[in-house]
Amino acid sequence: MLLILVICHSNAHAAEVGLGLHRYMPLNQGVDFDGVHLAGKYQLTKQWHVVVEFEFLQEQFDQSEFTIMRQVWGGSYQLAFVKPLLLTLTLGGHHVQREFNSDTFSNNEHDFSYLVGLDLQHTIVNDHDIGTRLRHYQLFDNPRYDLALYYQHHLSRLWRFEVLTELAYDRQLEHDANRYQVTITYVF
Repeated sequence: MLLILVICHSNAHAAEVGLGLHRYMPLNQGVDFDGVHLAGKYQLTKQWHVVVEFEFLQEQFDQSEFTIMRQVWGGSYQLAFVKPLLLTLTLGGHHVQREFNSDTFSNNEHDFSYLVGLDLQHTIVNDHDIGTRLRHYQLFDNPRYDLALYYQHHLSRLWRFEVLTELAYDRQLEHDANRYQVTITYVF
């Protein structure tokens, strides 16, 4: 976190930091996880960026506490091939840590994997963008696919508001979870 703030004070390159609310809903489990989402992006060149995301989600039920922490990091390349369209390819890593604590049992597990992402963003009018993002990664040796749809509104040159809905799929491409996110981003 401190590294992101130090980088953001550099005048040579653009950077952004976003903070938001996040809800993760595994289907057919009767549990919803709520928490915060923190994202950062640092522009190395006009096309190349370093991206990081952190999620901290928690749920309490039946005298038990369940926590999910997720981190995504990587390098991304942006290609503006047609004026209102922006294509972004991201390669990086994915880490998930799950903790379960109750009066009688405690468990902690984590997993690292690669991450491949493809994002297509379209500018509708000057301050409004819509987009779709596809991500692929492994979670405990199982392939995962996340398909997100999002809307961005540029409140000013420095502030951006985003609403995102993400559908998660397992190795058989069966829909098994949803994610919802609202984020406000400051651009340095």
